[in-house]
Amino acid sequence: MRRLLTICTVLCIILSLTGVSLAVPMVISPPDAPSWWNAEGTLYAYGYWEANITGGEAIISPPADSDHWASNYLENDDFEASIGFSDQTIKIELGNLFRQDLYKQIYVYITGTTTSTINNVEDIVDTDGGIFYGEQTWNITENGEWTYVLEGEIHPQPAFANIWFNVPGMTSVTNIWAGENCIPEPTTICMLGLGVLSLIRRKKLA
Repeated sequence: MRRLLTICTVLCIILSLTGVSLAVPMVISPPDAPSWWNAEGTLYAYGYWEANITGGEAIISPPADSDHWASNYLENDDFEASIGFSDQTIKIELGNLFRQDLYKQIYVYITGTTTSTINNVEDIVDTDGGIFYGEQTWNITENGEWTYVLEGEIHPQPAFANIWFNVPGMTSVTNIWAGENCIPEPTTICMLGLGVLSLIRRKKLA
C-alpha cells in the first residue's frame, strides 16, 4: 500500500506541474505569453482579435481561422470584446462550462492608444463564484500606447469569466488576446490516480 501511495504522489506531482499535453493549432501568441499558451488542456480556448478600433461602439469576436482561434469546446463567438469609446470602457466576456473538478488558467493581453498619462486602471473580474488568483498590470508609454495584462488562475472553473476596465482618454484598441486552459484540480488528479492504481493492484492480486 505504501508503494501504491508513493506512485500516486509522483503521478500527481508530474501531472499538476505540466497540466498540458499535445500542441493545438497555433493561434498568434501575445508578447510574453505564458508557457501554457497554445497547449492542449482538458478544455482550452485561445483567441486573437486584430481590433484596430478607433471610435464608436463595437462588439467583436476573434476570427474563426486557425491564426486567431483554437478550442476543443467553444465557438469563436463565445469569446467577445465589447468596446465603448463614449464611456471609455472595455469588457471581455469568455464563455465556459462549469466543472467543479477543473480549474482555469487565464491570460488576457490588450493594447491600444490614449491621450491620458494616468498610469493606472481599475478593473472588475467577475468569475461567477470562482476565486481568481493572479494579477493585472497596466502601462502607458510616453507616446500614449497602453497595455493591459491579466494573468492568473480561477478555482474552481467558473461558468464564465468577464473582465471590465476603464481606459481614461482611450483613442484606440489595437490588439486583443485571450486564452484559457482548464485542467484537473490537483486533488482530483490524485483521487483519479489512486483509483486507477488500486484497480491495477486488485487485478494483479486476482
